[in-house]
Amino acid sequence: MNVTADFPRLLLVAGLCVAATQVQALGRPFSGAQYAQLLTFATEPGIAAASFDIEEDLGDTTYDLYKLPLQHEFDVDGWNGKLILRGTLSYMQASQDQRLNPGKIDSEWTSYGGSIGVGVRIPLGNGFSFVPGVGFGVASLENEADFKGTPPTADYNWDLDATIFSGLLGLLYRGDIGGDFDLVADAYYTYSYVSSFDSSSDFQDFSDSTDNITIKADIGHPLGFSIAGYPMDGVLHLGNTTFLGPNRDVLGFSYFNEVGFSLRTNPQKLASQLKLPVTVSSLSLGVNALFGDNLSGWSILFGYKF
Repeated sequence: MNVTADFPRLLLVAGLCVAATQVQALGRPFSGAQYAQLLTFATEPGIAAASFDIEEDLGDTTYDLYKLPLQHEFDVDGWNGKLILRGTLSYMQASQDQRLNPGKIDSEWTSYGGSIGVGVRIPLGNGFSFVPGVGFGVASLENEADFKGTPPTADYNWDLDATIFSGLLGLLYRGDIGGDFDLVADAYYTYSYVSSFDSSSDFQDFSDSTDNITIKADIGHPLGFSIAGYPMDGVLHLGNTTFLGPNRDVLGFSYFNEVGFSLRTNPQKLASQLKLPVTVSSLSLGVNALFGDNLSGWSILFGYKF
């Protein structure tokens, strides 16, 4: 099993939540695609602790996100491919002081979510694999707001629950590229259909879909030194997420990028000393810089391989 941090699928959790509510505050038509993107990204797999800001005309927004994935690949008798079972648990909190005329709104959004999924990794040869998969998730979203001045006509202080059905197609590469460099590269297309089933206000009821393409590359190379007897590798992380369809820019941006660096080692000696029941062949820890239109921040990366 190989699990690494997947922040592009985390980032939009808070941003889409805030954008959806801001659209209401300005009196423009609400789009269910905003909540659909929010809850989809809230439940997709990934490990990260992240903090970032999005600059908005109504006031900058601060976000804190935490996600924990559960994933394992199983051998299939008589076949050289892999069966993949995975899921995630997620938590997000976002806050913003929205400047209105007159007054302002102090808003906070909280989301909890979880998802499960199944897929297969089909070898194509020369390090390439094809991965189709499907998933199902449930997520909640709650808004709390305090008003200073005249309360807006839009709906605040609400909560909702929703289901998420998703499908993905992926092309993966794992291999050495010469000069002691190794490359892990993924390209995924994800489509999700999201529908609310319980909300405190009819204004939040929705059914909509969202899709995106995520491309990532992790390039590793030995650094030539050890820490506590463990040889260190350096890993460069590069990534881009681009949203598709007519609602791709509902937050004021349609893509964002990530650049980061991790230290990686093989901790099996320690795992053996601790008599762990599993073989851990790789462990990494690092940080990512995040940037896009009106967006800046960072995330902590953690990866492991069984």
